Amino acid sequence: MQFKKLDGGQYALYPFYDVPEKLNNAYQYMFEQWLPNSGYEVDFHRHNLEFNMNNPAEDPEGKCKVDLFVPIKK
Repeated sequence: MQFKKLDGGQYALYPFYDVPEKLNNAYQYMFEQWLPNSGYEVDFHRHNLEFNMNNPAEDPEGKCKVDLFVPIKK
């Protein structure tokens, strides 16, 4: 296991809960719809973050719960 210090700043949070195959749709929404209308832009000097909150194999509907964090700036 490795540890890395992440740069601080603001992130837009998208709480995703659906089948894993649709995770890409969440990113498409964030970058193609939400961001252009938000007054923010992507901060490409920082990484997107994904926090997996469950195991889809253990979910009754086979869905994954993921918090997507997109780095943003004004």
